[in-house]
Order: sequence, then C-alpha cells, then structure tokens
Amino acid sequence: MSRSAQNLLLVLVGGAMLWITLGSGEYVNYVRPGFRYPLVAAAVALVGLGAAGLRREWRDTGDDPHDDDHGGHGPGVAWLLCLPVLAIFVIAPPALGSFTAARGAGRAAPPPPSPAEGFAPLPRTGAPVPMSMGEFIGRAYEAQTGDPASFEGVPVRLTGFVSPRRRASAAGASPG
Repeated sequence: MSRSAQNLLLVLVGGAMLWITLGSGEYVNYVRPGFRYPLVAAAVALVGLGAAGLRREWRDTGDDPHDDDHGGHGPGVAWLLCLPVLAIFVIAPPALGSFTAARGAGRAAPPPPSPAEGFAPLPRTGAPVPMSMGEFIGRAYEAQTGDPASFEGVPVRLTGFVSPRRRASAAGASPG
C-alpha cells in the first residue's frame, strides 16, 4: 500500500466520521451523545493528517519526476487491511439500544432453585431479616407465582455482591 493510499484512507475515514457525527447524527447509535465533540476532534485530526500527507506526497513527487524509488510501497496484501473499513461503509452494523435488551424479554432466566424443604416463614415484625441475593430472588419469584402475601411487608437486609468487604481490625480480627 503506497503512502498516498494510506493518506487517502485517513481522509476517507475522517470524512466518514464527520458525516456520521455531524451530517446524519448516527453516531448516537454506537456511543453516548456526550462523545460528539471528541469524535469531531478525532475526525478533523484524521482528515488533517491525511491531507497533510497527501500534500507532502504530491509535492515530493513533483520535485524529482525521475526518482521512482520512494520506499513507500509495502506488500500488496496490506490492502486487506482496508476490508474492515469497507465493511463498515457497506454493511453498517445495527444500532444498539433498548430494543436489543428487549429482544430477549420473552425468554426469562430461570429463578434460582429453592431449597428442597422450602423457605422458612418470614417474621413480619422486628429487625430486618438478613438475606442473600439468591434467597431474595428465590423468595420474590415464589411470591410472584404463588402467594404474594408471603413476602409482602417483610423488612429485609440484602447482603451480596454489592456489599463492601469488611477489613481486618488492628487488633487482629479476621475478616468476616
């Protein structure tokens, strides 16, 4: 791939980024709207670098028309690196959004299995009942499909992956 082709590819990719960001607004299908200005800056940088490279190539080739050995040619297989860029232009990937998550809504994940002896009844008064995430999900599923009153109004204290780890104290207590 010649340097001119590389620079032209930079200009084309930068121009496509500018079009997607400023012209059509399709960039929000792939990134957050807050990334608009960094995308525009990157696209302008790509176009500027590619244009500067093309200008330098055209200026250098005009100075010495008899010098054919510029050393800017690589193997022909390097053109295969353009295929992903071409694929993006020809076959645009679908937008990611809430509909992607909703497509699997008909296939609910199975709830965690309840214990063989079933869940013990919960006290309705007193301190919140400590409960793991798995037990909470299992009890909530049973309340949804069975008797909703079995879980209604019961104060619980969830412990699980969102709880910070306890640190050992200076007295040498073990973490819990």
